[in-house]
Amino acid sequence: MGKTTTGQIVNLLSNDVNRFDQVTMFLHCLWVGPLQAITVTALLWMEIGMSCLAGMAVLIILLLLHSCFGKLFSSLRSKTAALTDDRISTMSEVISGIKTIKMNAWEKSFIDLISRLRRKEISKILKSSYLRGMNLASFFAVSKIMIFVTFITNDLLDNRITASQVFVVVTLFEALRFSNTLYFPMAIEKVSEAIVSIQRIEKSGTPTLQDLFLIARPGELLAVVGPVGAGKSSLLRAVLGELPPSQGQVSVHGRIAYVSQQPWVFSGTVRSNILFWEEI
Repeated sequence: MGKTTTGQIVNLLSNDVNRFDQVTMFLHCLWVGPLQAITVTALLWMEIGMSCLAGMAVLIILLLLHSCFGKLFSSLRSKTAALTDDRISTMSEVISGIKTIKMNAWEKSFIDLISRLRRKEISKILKSSYLRGMNLASFFAVSKIMIFVTFITNDLLDNRITASQVFVVVTLFEALRFSNTLYFPMAIEKVSEAIVSIQRIEKSGTPTLQDLFLIARPGELLAVVGPVGAGKSSLLRAVLGELPPSQGQVSVHGRIAYVSQQPWVFSGTVRSNILFWEEI
């Protein structure tokens, strides 16, 4: 936690966790789409023969292209999340130190800094939007291209086709429109983003406190000193049991009274705030 900023925590809770709700909506489309494509191919083969493979080849190329888009989505999502962390961290620092900024008339400098971070973030979001737009464009165009290529191939093979067969072919290709050209690309996008979110949530740095051995005897006065981020508060929280150790154990015999650096005052008298309604 020593290197975890407020911006990272806020971004994890507001953006990354939200990706899991989105991925569950489209997760099953990853296997429903290909299964439906195989079924439609078999039905088209029985209807018009091998010329249906030309149209399905267009779909296969599209699915491979969407797989490449998925890798790009992962890369862009990772970069966008890092930039969002920086922006939120900077905003948190500005808000916490707004009094100092106003006193020294640094508003313009910090506005430029935050705007620059936001522009970098928007540039990555814009690239993701372009990819998302290409996925959506395929939803409107690919089914027509598949039908066109299938009928051209059928004509080149000198195969006769009836009006009833045309109707069946068009209907079957249109059945693939939603599952393979809309929901399947969206599933790849959401899964790619969810994988990045999982990696960000599970990412852990080097522990601040390592290989510690401490014995505090009754009546002994100890002072824990060190620079900011050295792990002083983490040590106290580990003794209190609020921070479980990843390895080893913490044994406490007796009771502990903890007086925090930040006062916790509730509505009441001074006596009740000190004694907590205990009798002397």
